[in-house]
Amino acid sequence: MAERRPGQPEHDPQPASAGPFRRWTTPRPYPTPVLLLMFGLVAVLLAWLSLGLLDIAMSNLGFLQRHGAAAVAAGGLVQTAEIVAKSAAVLLLYLGFRGIEVELVARWVGRRDD
Repeated sequence: MAERRPGQPEHDPQPASAGPFRRWTTPRPYPTPVLLLMFGLVAVLLAWLSLGLLDIAMSNLGFLQRHGAAAVAAGGLVQTAEIVAKSAAVLLLYLGFRGIEVELVARWVGRRDD
């Protein structure tokens, strides 16, 4: 058994295998007001980015189908790539939104049991 240094906790809450980003990806160290602020910010960004995304994607697809090579020359594929990137950002924001929601609900349920 390894010897503990003075002031070192008995159980390390963040093992070495957790990686350098563990502190930033685990919401537990953040205070609840900060999580609520992050929750609101992520919700607003999610709504703003996803507004009309499906409509723009369908319009772009129709533009590419109707005009073919002329649409590609006019930047239709670039717009498609932008739509894909925006969709990936929306997905990541949704995952962040759900992660913060789970943490806030866990804190709320934990405090109710006290």
